Amino acid sequence: MNVMKKNKARAGVFFLLFALLAFPACNRKPQDSERSETTLTVFPTITPRNAAVTQPEATPVVTPTVTPQPTAKPTLVIPEDIVDTSKEPYTYEEMCEDIEMLAYAYPDIVSVTWEGYSADGRGIPAVKFGNPDAERVVFVQAAIHAREHLTTLLVMEQLETYAKNYDTGVFRDKTYREIFSEAALVVVPMTNPDGVSVSQLGTESIRTEELRVLVESFYERDGAGVTREYFYKRYKANANGVDLNRNFAYGWEEYGGSAVPAADRYKGTAPASEPETQVLIAITEREPVAAAVSYHATGSLLYWDFGQTGEIRERCLSFVETVHGLTGYRIVYAESDKQDEAGYCEWAVGIKGIPEVTIEIGTVAAPLPIQEFEGVWKRNKEVLVAMAEQVMREAKEAAD
Repeated sequence: MNVMKKNKARAGVFFLLFALLAFPACNRKPQDSERSETTLTVFPTITPRNAAVTQPEATPVVTPTVTPQPTAKPTLVIPEDIVDTSKEPYTYEEMCEDIEMLAYAYPDIVSVTWEGYSADGRGIPAVKFGNPDAERVVFVQAAIHAREHLTTLLVMEQLETYAKNYDTGVFRDKTYREIFSEAALVVVPMTNPDGVSVSQLGTESIRTEELRVLVESFYERDGAGVTREYFYKRYKANANGVDLNRNFAYGWEEYGGSAVPAADRYKGTAPASEPETQVLIAITEREPVAAAVSYHATGSLLYWDFGQTGEIRERCLSFVETVHGLTGYRIVYAESDKQDEAGYCEWAVGIKGIPEVTIEIGTVAAPLPIQEFEGVWKRNKEVLVAMAEQVMREAKEAAD
């Protein structure tokens, strides 16, 4: 792609958007945090439900002496490629822009909800893709660990590719439209926006002074032998120093890890103590989730088998084998090859009875460089449409 041409077009588009809108959800203060059920368009106008609305004072009506002429509305130009897969780092702000542009470009199949706010006040968007009235969905979450932010770029590119090819793309003799009409996607592209910002931009990205001091203290305590830059690039936790993938109820009591907030391996004060964890739980319990995908990095692996038995075990293995057939990633039996517990995957399978596949992308240590993306994309391009197609087949087989 012509990156210079694209960047110029994007700059013009987003100058217009941000000059008019200031994109409030990206800049919300932590103390205002709550989930808004408002479905956004490219022109979001969210007012917190508990906020006082001040009515403007009445203005005297003045009869104009000259009839005003209508002002031409600016034309919003959609770039050929909304998601720039050459961009490093792909930041939270860029993700927000791209999500809003996808919703504007494909309003019939892409909608956005703001599900909650991170510890540092960043809105957490969820994208619904496909038939908005679908009776079953595949839930996808990425970047729950801060340094694994290439997963955000991956799921965003998957969404745009499926949207571009909605009527022409085919998987197993079915068009994307047929598949996503029966099994939609609900995607949280960046579960941990505060942590991702720290990993990409350093502690200066933390906007709340108290949280910034806390995150900076981790290096003073645990960073011996490495540079500050290296330490924070490999950051995994959220702004509270909680490893979000150790903050779920299933296995939480048994998990050890760090005894105090840290860059990783601290499970929090209680299961679901963190707002980001609560977002994933709320979506999973609200939506008709038939299967789930968690994107992580690194290792080119598929994790499953958390001790489940019976039908849920068979369904999990079936989805894992589907993803293995597309990616070639090695299948890891987590029950025999022990992994850390209290993650989203264990909670979804063990408590909610939802088949889940945990996909580890990449071949080098996280954070993955942008040079890894091409290989990751070739393996994962069709993963989500394959999951949706399998959900659709399961439903039809059950009906028969």
